[in-house]
Amino acid sequence: MNEVYNYFYPVFALVFLSFIVAGKMFSDRMVEMKNKNFRLSVFKTSKDREALMLVQAADNFKNLFEMPVLFYVLVVLLMVTNIYRPAYLYLMWAYVVARYTHSYIHSTYNKVLHRFYAFVSSYFILGALWTLFFVEIIMLGNRHV
Repeated sequence: MNEVYNYFYPVFALVFLSFIVAGKMFSDRMVEMKNKNFRLSVFKTSKDREALMLVQAADNFKNLFEMPVLFYVLVVLLMVTNIYRPAYLYLMWAYVVARYTHSYIHSTYNKVLHRFYAFVSSYFILGALWTLFFVEIIMLGNRHV
């Protein structure tokens, strides 16, 4: 099996996190709607949803489709170029751990400073992944000149 397929595992883990957060958001909203006797029309706009006081779960879900998109794109590029280095895999797993930590903090006690540290960690790890890839692509390009 080609080693680049190892990159799928952190991707699966991050996708799984998105489903966990979506499930929690759905569950929280259903409980809140039942407790406060809301109708489905409350979901027409984000302003209406604020009445449910569940923007925290929605914000966490939205976060999983912002910076992580760059993670997914990088994995696709690594696989298309057939570049495999253990350093990428280690950094990918570190990124996933940082995103899980961020989501855990965001969806539980939500202390902003702790959430910020988790976000900044994931930010720098993702930056390191892209920097490593950029340097590798430059080096590969120079070999073909």
